[in-house]
Amino acid sequence: MLQDARGLAPLHIYMQGDSAFRQQKNFLCNLLQPGFTGGVWALDQYARIMEPISGCYSPELGVRVTHVDNSCCNTARLAHLARTDADPYGSPNPPAWRPAGVGSSSSSGNGSSSSTQQVPEHRDTTLVVFMNCGLHLMHLGEARPFECLPEQYGYMRVLRDFSDTAARLYPRSPQVFMTSNDICQSSFRGTYHDALANMTRDPESLVRQCVALSNNVTVAGRKLAGNIAAITAACRNGLFIGESARLLRERMLMAVALLRRRHHGRAFVSSSAAAAAATAGGGGRRLAHNGGGIDGVAPGEAGVGSDTAADGADEDDSGAGGAHAHGPQLRQLLAAQHGAAAAAAAAGKTAATTAAAAAYDSVRHPQQQHEMEVEALLAEGAGGSPVPPTTVDVVDGYAITAGQCWASQINDGRHYPYLVPMQVLELISVLHRRLLSSPQQQHRAATMHTH
Repeated sequence: MLQDARGLAPLHIYMQGDSAFRQQKNFLCNLLQPGFTGGVWALDQYARIMEPISGCYSPELGVRVTHVDNSCCNTARLAHLARTDADPYGSPNPPAWRPAGVGSSSSSGNGSSSSTQQVPEHRDTTLVVFMNCGLHLMHLGEARPFECLPEQYGYMRVLRDFSDTAARLYPRSPQVFMTSNDICQSSFRGTYHDALANMTRDPESLVRQCVALSNNVTVAGRKLAGNIAAITAACRNGLFIGESARLLRERMLMAVALLRRRHHGRAFVSSSAAAAAATAGGGGRRLAHNGGGIDGVAPGEAGVGSDTAADGADEDDSGAGGAHAHGPQLRQLLAAQHGAAAAAAAAGKTAATTAAAAAYDSVRHPQQQHEMEVEALLAEGAGGSPVPPTTVDVVDGYAITAGQCWASQINDGRHYPYLVPMQVLELISVLHRRLLSSPQQQHRAATMHTH
């Protein structure tokens, strides 16, 4: 229906993300190009796992999909399409991407400003940059060492830089972020299960393991190596559990709110994703930054509710979190994450508590950390060259998967093959509203379709 409404104007979905995105790419490509997965179940998480870059193209619909494996939001990998306007399998017409300054952005349907250089509308490919990283920003100590520790520590800055780089490489291209899948610990078996069992006996054990394994340039990077407080914060907030996935969602929504505030554009998030978040969280709560006017959406935006995911999934053990294993014992760790600041105040901030807070900046309430992260980004602004204006939307993958352990496979707990079609439909829903959001664009699409 999206392409029919757009008059079959060429569309390229450029996916930069981890294995969750590979699943979505395989599902989409199996629809656009039957047999794409070679007889393997299109939703199998291991289908075409050895291909760091892959894609497909449907000439009948004018839709191209390209996925680049990018688990840590590495900005350098965004440049894949900037090096060529050809698909990995040849040089199709229309091109997979048209370099900046060529073509009319008014025909691309993204609502951005127009270029003076005109080409026929049917040849101007709309490139949508679809981005995510999260699953590889979490650890389980020795059982699952950190892969992207610096990205966990500075997640909002990473997302901002990822968006800014995409906007510079692909001007006038709409952007869509996806919040990462929930983590279902009850599906864990083997070493992952054993690591969580040990953590229930000693809630800090995995944090200590992580700090010992990560305090080096290889894992923590040059900027964080030796910074025990920063590494500890990343290790504690980045445990491979559902609570950490929820915190990543909060931080992404805040980062997107900052980006939207800069670009002055309204973001679309499907109503079903927002409803799923509210259901999973027992009503949810607003993600608020008390000093910066951030409440899940940029100041002045209308339509909060059915069109946005400002109301987050705020699970407790009776909500989505109740589906996870090790309930009573695991609460010890979650209490350390969420209640340390209040506990310190109640204890009168003894000398021991003060010393612990100095050693571990992660003992602050996560929401306080998030607000500090927001304040830092607001203070420093965008770095580097000017950032072209763009639109930034959200597919709330976390809301769709929160608490849905039935849809994940045993010994996995982070992929949800039976919910991948829902995530893809959410993306299409967001694109439908974004690319056909103005009467002029809808009229143009209808006119093209009649010719």
